[in-house]
Amino acid sequence: MWFLGAGRRHYLFGGSKMPIIIMLLSILLVPSLVLAEDIYVAQNKVGFDTGSSCANAHSATWFNTAGNWGAGTGKISGGDTAHLCGMITSQMVVQASGSTGSPITVLFEAGAKISQSVCSGSGGCFNMSGKSHIILDGGTNGIIESTANGTSPTYANQLTSIGVSAFPCSNCEIKRLTIRNIYVHTTDLTDVTVDYSQVNAIKLAGSNTTIHHNTLHDAGWAIYQNYSNGDSGVQIHHNEIYNSSHGWTVAGNGAISASNFKFYNNHVYNYSNWDTTANAYHHDGIHAFGIGGAVGDQYDIYSNLFEGACGDHMTGHIFMEGGASGWTSVGISHVFNNVFICSSVVNGILQVHAGQGEIYNNVIIGSGPSKSICVGLTLINGLVKNNAISGCMILISINAATTFANAATDLNYNIYSCGGSNNCFNWNGVSPFTASFDTWKTNCRCDGNSSDNASLLLDSAGRPTAGSPVIGTGTNLSSLPISELKRDKVSIARPSIDAWTVGAYHLASDAVRPAPPTKITIR
Repeated sequence: MWFLGAGRRHYLFGGSKMPIIIMLLSILLVPSLVLAEDIYVAQNKVGFDTGSSCANAHSATWFNTAGNWGAGTGKISGGDTAHLCGMITSQMVVQASGSTGSPITVLFEAGAKISQSVCSGSGGCFNMSGKSHIILDGGTNGIIESTANGTSPTYANQLTSIGVSAFPCSNCEIKRLTIRNIYVHTTDLTDVTVDYSQVNAIKLAGSNTTIHHNTLHDAGWAIYQNYSNGDSGVQIHHNEIYNSSHGWTVAGNGAISASNFKFYNNHVYNYSNWDTTANAYHHDGIHAFGIGGAVGDQYDIYSNLFEGACGDHMTGHIFMEGGASGWTSVGISHVFNNVFICSSVVNGILQVHAGQGEIYNNVIIGSGPSKSICVGLTLINGLVKNNAISGCMILISINAATTFANAATDLNYNIYSCGGSNNCFNWNGVSPFTASFDTWKTNCRCDGNSSDNASLLLDSAGRPTAGSPVIGTGTNLSSLPISELKRDKVSIARPSIDAWTVGAYHLASDAVRPAPPTKITIR
């Protein structure tokens, strides 16, 4: 630095005299000092078409032109923010990638939306496929929508459709958006027109991508993660997903491997609008599978709420499919702090049939002892502890292929409420079904510190009420290397030494009242 004083030039570089021209050149060459630009885009050019504001915005055609991306003033490049203004009816296609430390942000201004009668079934209403380091930010109320796609005759079109295509997009982020009505399947049980796997709010692949704080509704498979070989590090959290047959589908095809995915603090509910007489669309909050030898490993699924109208054809709020389709999973899946509730009779609620599963501190509640399987497991060296399970004909079913290193310690401290069903407990291969908890314990040589109760005394959200048998009857799992497990579903710290409460909540319902989830039914 230098300054002028009393007619003299003073240098402040430790006494050395650096020529001013060299100093200025060094400043200009520092990348971090290059100013990021804000460029505004609307459906059509506005005002002076300078891109300096919504009042002088470039057009969607300008945004979709590759020559307007890259280095240079007035072009969209790393570190820049492209602001979307008003209603845009064109497909928006990102033309370049950002870079580490300099992502490109596309930000919805207040009231902005991308709206088409049917979002494209290949590139989506917004296409960031094949790029990296892109942030798609809905701002305060950004919307991406189809307006005329769904069950006939209410809707004119019955077509495949994608809201946001990020297939693939690594080191990308999708946040604060409402993506809605991609296909509105009404309660017409005869509507089997569309391939529901190809009707997605978000379709993605790639590594280190995050999807969070979005509202996604009315799509077949709301989030479809069709992973590629080597994909890892995807996080999906704090989203509200409803009126979709699948919340999150994660799957691969062929001799590929992907791992390390997290799904947490999401609210997934209401699948029944996708019911059909022909059972064309089975329902899952999470469906993990693969074909042709695909390997999917390392799933952390925690602190989610799955509930609502589950419909007639639910496989599970979580359905980690077995290997019959050619999928294998040999990694560890952690499923903990979740609340699973179904208000209708379903095939299953929590079904994990692949890999080394660790199932801790969940609440699983069915609609009554008439049909459903609350928990169905096929695990390698499984660990099943501190779960509260009630309201199903079969509370827990352990497949004969399941292994435990030591069932006495590894399947234990669970609290059940059989409710009079003759099929509560199924230890496959020894005694297929029994209502007797003592017989179950003899067959499995497990659950020595568990109990069967007339009622779990939980409130409608799965929190224990006064006198609940789950309070203080769990084992302390602080020694496990799972940091998020040391806090309950609402982030209350569990004790480091004393016994834990079984289920997703450490405290009784009169001690903690988390805000109820917002249920938005925008059309």
